Amino acid sequence: MGLDKRRVWIAAAVLMIASFAVACGSDSSGGSNGSGGGSGAKSVDTSTCGPVKGKGDYTIVSDLPLQGSSKHQTDQMNQAIEMVLEQHGWKAGDKTLQFQACDDSTAQLGSWDSATCSSNANAYASTESVETSWPSG
Repeated sequence: MGLDKRRVWIAAAVLMIASFAVACGSDSSGGSNGSGGGSGAKSVDTSTCGPVKGKGDYTIVSDLPLQGSSKHQTDQMNQAIEMVLEQHGWKAGDKTLQFQACDDSTAQLGSWDSATCSSNANAYASTESVETSWPSG
């Protein structure tokens, strides 16, 4: 796949994720800001997540292996997500967004780890600004 087609695919995926996050939104404005957060959204509080980029009421979280042989590719994917969000002013419609990259791998395995992924999922579920349910209807 050519670089331009890959960028278009990544941009489309990011916009789909952003649309999903906004469509699922909650009635609450979230809690206090975590590290680098914005206007009301709390960051995911787990050691596997990096700092929040952008400032928003809804958090888009990636859960990708950031160690081992996949690191270069997943770093690029996270950069592409940030780039598209930045190009859209960290907004989807009238909703403000922020982004937090998390790692679902371990140094021991150097790749994706089921236990780390499960632990991260629990952290996302307990973070109000990260919507974890599918829209109905």
